[in-house]
Amino acid sequence: MCGCVATLPVMVPAGCSLTVHAALLYVGPDDPDGSFSLGDGGNEGEPILYMLGLHDTEFPPNAEIGTDAARRAVHEFADTGRRPTNPQWRPFAAMRGSA
Repeated sequence: MCGCVATLPVMVPAGCSLTVHAALLYVGPDDPDGSFSLGDGGNEGEPILYMLGLHDTEFPPNAEIGTDAARRAVHEFADTGRRPTNPQWRPFAAMRGSA
């Protein structure tokens, strides 16, 4: 089974100004171990929790990307059936400290 899973939660930071971020998780034949999207944020801090199906799923602190970038990646996946070339990706194992 392969797929590109996009989660698009709405994040409300302190001060109540609304910003929207996304995080992508990809697993497929061209990346069987899986990868997270790699955003511009730092890797320090606690993992970010997103709802994936009915479960909280930990994403690295630097997995968040803009929704426009996520949308383009999902369209590319729909067109090619392969991991999108953008955004940059971080191996899933790196979050667990094994890569």
